Amino acid sequence: MGIRKLSSLEKFFYSRSVLRLHSCFYVGIQLDHLPEKSQLQEALKRTITEYTKLHSNVAIDDKDSEEFIKIIDRSFEFDDVVEYVPWKQFDQDKINYVFQNYGFSYNTEKPLWKILVLPHEQKLILLMSHVLFDGMAGVLIWKELLKNLNRIPSTIGTNSDEVYSPLESQHFDEDHHPYDDWPSTWTNALTRFFIGQYLKWQPLVKVVELNSDQFQFTNYSYPDGLIRNGKNSVTGCYEIRNDNLQWNLHLETQELQNILALCKKNQVSLTSMLVALLSLSITECADPQRYTGFQLKIDVPINTRLACNKILHDDQYTNKLGNFVANTALTQSVKEKQDIWQLAKKFQAAIAQKSQAEIHDAINECKLLDLLNIEQFLRAKIAAGKPASTFEVSNLGYQSFDDIEGPFQVKDAFFNQPQGIGSIFFCSVISTKGGFNCNITYPKDLEADLKPCLQYCSEWVRRESKKEGEIAWQN
Repeated sequence: MGIRKLSSLEKFFYSRSVLRLHSCFYVGIQLDHLPEKSQLQEALKRTITEYTKLHSNVAIDDKDSEEFIKIIDRSFEFDDVVEYVPWKQFDQDKINYVFQNYGFSYNTEKPLWKILVLPHEQKLILLMSHVLFDGMAGVLIWKELLKNLNRIPSTIGTNSDEVYSPLESQHFDEDHHPYDDWPSTWTNALTRFFIGQYLKWQPLVKVVELNSDQFQFTNYSYPDGLIRNGKNSVTGCYEIRNDNLQWNLHLETQELQNILALCKKNQVSLTSMLVALLSLSITECADPQRYTGFQLKIDVPINTRLACNKILHDDQYTNKLGNFVANTALTQSVKEKQDIWQLAKKFQAAIAQKSQAEIHDAINECKLLDLLNIEQFLRAKIAAGKPASTFEVSNLGYQSFDDIEGPFQVKDAFFNQPQGIGSIFFCSVISTKGGFNCNITYPKDLEADLKPCLQYCSEWVRRESKKEGEIAWQN
């Protein structure tokens, strides 16, 4: 078995991280009570053994200078991957502190994840590098850790803080990413050829140039809105401001059920409804004097694990860590005022088309990244002066976290990502039996622009949930 080289998608996330354009993202849980250190240590030890990527880093191959996933050769201890923090509340300041101060180094013998424990709120926050993990990977890690935690006795003796010790023989089950096995049609091949030829003659600054019709807030631009102190003249790296405003829409269980019932009546997913609601809020509330253009561009990442199971004839991908994502790009004009459910149905059709009938193309589009010099591409995106999309909605769906009975039960979960180069603002969603959390992170330069939009969303959700609840009660 050869070494496991990075895929083009993983190389994109790697270059973005090396340039310090992305520090980490997190998936967190709140428990009914916290485990003892010895219990958490034993559960971690079992989980790290189960998933090779939890004891891996990224290194450079001496032979061809290509990046590959390297299994860590040294032991590491509990304190290397778990940090107890005394914060009374995981609020906006602490969230920004995490994104400003917690990142990961490559070509080292250290893992690319860390857990923060907040005893005051009984929260555990899993920080991850996007190079080896996507949002669903965070969910899978928590499910495995909780399964192990609920099988461990309440009292357990330990004479070592070690949570990982390398084995004599360790290797990955495969030497490449599943996307590298993805079938390609003649259309994909032609597209790849023509794009390759185009990139030979067209400077990247032209490739990333934004259409004048695209919606942009006048108060937010690159580099000042995104980068602190400009590019480092020695390292060539950046420092993202990560001083965003953090807004959370939390729905209790019954409120979530009411909204889901509304979505079901209108034959749309929760994701499609959220995209429609955010689009409508900008149409209704954004001040025309404070933006240019009219075309909203929305990114919706899709989880491709089930598609990999089906197309590659291997049902194991559902439970694998890694980056199994592709993008759905949606558009909507702020000049068009539509009913929210009509808009949601339009988005629902587009997302379904991309994630089902066009999934072959969606994944082959990810592979087009290997035609680019990714570092130059990222620098060109900053030089473009504005984000390529208006917002992103990333939904991890409903997660029960209760497959295994035991003393540790999840009360709530939350998901968030830092200020980024791709979109103006990011919407990160996860639901549990404790309800629904939608975290929106947006630049503080846009407080006056986006606060009315978010208030519109909150009021709409509360109002419609209440109405649906009253109808259900009457029936």
